[in-house]
Amino acid sequence: MRSLERITALIVALARTFRGSRLFAALDPIPARERVRIPRPGPGTWDRFPGFAGPRGRSMGLLRRTSDSWRALVLMSAGVAALSAGIDARAANGARASRDMDNIEDARRQTQIATVYAINPLLRDSVLIVTVSGGNASLVGKTGSTVQKDLAEQIALSVDGIEHVDNLIGITDMPATTKRGDISFGQKIDDATTTAAIRSKLLWGATTSGLAIQIVTVRGAVRLYGTVYESTQRDLAEEVARDTAGALSVTNGIVVFSVPPVTSGAQAEAQKLIDDRRSPVSDTWITARIQSTFQLSPSINRSAISVATSDGTVSLSGVADSPTARLSAIALARNTRGVNSVDSTRLVAN
Repeated sequence: MRSLERITALIVALARTFRGSRLFAALDPIPARERVRIPRPGPGTWDRFPGFAGPRGRSMGLLRRTSDSWRALVLMSAGVAALSAGIDARAANGARASRDMDNIEDARRQTQIATVYAINPLLRDSVLIVTVSGGNASLVGKTGSTVQKDLAEQIALSVDGIEHVDNLIGITDMPATTKRGDISFGQKIDDATTTAAIRSKLLWGATTSGLAIQIVTVRGAVRLYGTVYESTQRDLAEEVARDTAGALSVTNGIVVFSVPPVTSGAQAEAQKLIDDRRSPVSDTWITARIQSTFQLSPSINRSAISVATSDGTVSLSGVADSPTARLSAIALARNTRGVNSVDSTRLVAN
């Protein structure tokens, strides 16, 4: 019920309650047909007509009481109106906030589906438009085969909250989006992801953190550049790059300086590098970095390995996919910054 309806209902109820009383008589004194017999106001003439209050005497108190009562009634009605208006405004704001949340959730699902389409190798070159409304998703566009069309529908259904998909995707011979020799958008995304994964793994390593190593990835071919002071660092950087998803080949162009730094600037840089590696990190940080390293390493990510860290001691448990995967997991965990030792007694090979 809206505010105006509440006020009208309240006034009608009060009028019915006070009708026939002395309070109500002051507002409804005489029927219209009898008003012609009302004389001009004079001293004492008001007392002849029921419902009218005279200017003096006892009836004046009744007038004051009547006015005060109806003034209180009007104020109470105004208060009820204000309260009703506030309730209506709060209900409207709640409904608006609910609609805004629904719109935000729809946009999130729509973005999630479109992002998966953009990075999926089979759908990245297709022209697809996604529209989400509540639990329904509408797919419009063109793909090259029924397999891609069905894949797009399954991806949309896998998103939380999507219950129904209107698959209006057509099938046509998709033209080549890039010329021969050009790199497609999807390939650029893959190369950037590979580069970021290698850089992260080197940054988390105890002996490779902070090294001046540049990484370039083109169509899955990784090239490493830079300078290090130990050959073990050079070999470890290459090993980390090879065991990264998306790295099809690795060219190691890192130069090893066998001579220690001579200049004061080089010595300060080397000392800063050592200090950064020795800086303390939390057990939570260690566990998260080891788990991320395992996920970014194809030789390990198929294994079911649990990681726990306590005071710098890492405990690995579970089943590795192979003996090689077990050794790689132990080596990567040991090479993580902040790790003092690795307990792998509960880690078995499949």
